[in-house]
Amino acid sequence: MRSAWLADAEHFHRVLLGASTFFEKAHQDFLDGVGLTPSQFYLLRTIGASPNRALSPKELQRSFVRRRNLTETVDRVVRAGLATREPNPNDGRSVLIVLTADGETILATAVDTYHVALQKLLSPAKDPARAATVEYLEGFIEHVCDVIGVEHEPDR
Repeated sequence: MRSAWLADAEHFHRVLLGASTFFEKAHQDFLDGVGLTPSQFYLLRTIGASPNRALSPKELQRSFVRRRNLTETVDRVVRAGLATREPNPNDGRSVLIVLTADGETILATAVDTYHVALQKLLSPAKDPARAATVEYLEGFIEHVCDVIGVEHEPDR
């Protein structure tokens, strides 16, 4: 006989998988709509999160698993007009990858899309339930970040 805890854990796992599938579909629908691959979107998001909205390939390389994937992805977003390669003022031998106005626009639309998806997921809950859910999720996310060694960014 299974314990109640195990049954709850399995149910929680199914809920998380369902939420993940929901967000993955919303993400893919958006990317399909703007003609971006997940790697291209990740690149734009990484550059967009930097203080000057510009990063060197070496800085970007820390975020990508394979250098080849990074080079191909940068080439594609540059060809699409979403970013440019500009001389690095701090190092005459290297370049910076800089978001263009179009890159900024697509990035802003993507962030808005995620917020809409999150609101859609939580909106059916009654206000007290929503508040309790959000409070629980904040604690859960903080715990998961600690377990996997990722910095928790609560104000993001």
